[in-house]
Amino acid sequence: MWYEWSEFRRRTYHMEVTKTLKPGDRGTARLLRRYGERLVCVRYRFDPTRKKNVTTVELVVDERDAPGGYQRMYQRRPEPRQQVLVRVDFDETEMRARVKDAHGRWDPERRGWILPFATVRDMGMEDRIMPELVPRSGHRPETGG
Repeated sequence: MWYEWSEFRRRTYHMEVTKTLKPGDRGTARLLRRYGERLVCVRYRFDPTRKKNVTTVELVVDERDAPGGYQRMYQRRPEPRQQVLVRVDFDETEMRARVKDAHGRWDPERRGWILPFATVRDMGMEDRIMPELVPRSGHRPETGG
């Protein structure tokens, strides 16, 4: 058994991935029924040495809460001057006014406010930061909101 697994691993390194599908994409229904929510993706590979098409799946086999230090280690903390996107709901008028007073800019495409990370930290709004950072390019959406 171990030999078979190591042989398979050796062969997969030389296989070319021809297609990667997410669960629910066309061609994944049978595997989605079989593996359910554990299915992460389906990969179609081509093995040139054996001239075979191979279907592989990526599955979630374990899930648990990460300890605080481990989680923080992998979350990149933005630099103080780095622009971040902050979520403020429409009905939070006082919070929106505070963000405007801090010179926040509304980004209509991503539906969030752009502020420097240091300002967000000082306002105690770190929990409102949206996952995507604002690119450092010259993209400056119009203010408003």
